[in-house]
Amino acid sequence: MLKEETRSLSGYVIGIISLVSAFFQPLMGLIFGIIALIGVRKLKNAVAKRARILSIIGIIVGVILFAASIYLMIKNGQLNLPTA
Repeated sequence: MLKEETRSLSGYVIGIISLVSAFFQPLMGLIFGIIALIGVRKLKNAVAKRARILSIIGIIVGVILFAASIYLMIKNGQLNLPTA
């Protein structure tokens, strides 16, 4: 098992990656956010707390931007949904 400091730091880095990638690839930001959140879920130190915050923000931004991109694709006719 990795040390607590190593897991916290890796979760922090993945949380930063999650937040940055959420603006360019929202789905990847969501995935990285979930990975970071799972990685630091039981850790109690300060770095883990910041990693949790970053990963939650990355998840939220990723979900919002992913939903907005799907909405815009439907609105502009680039994504055709089957009609009954």
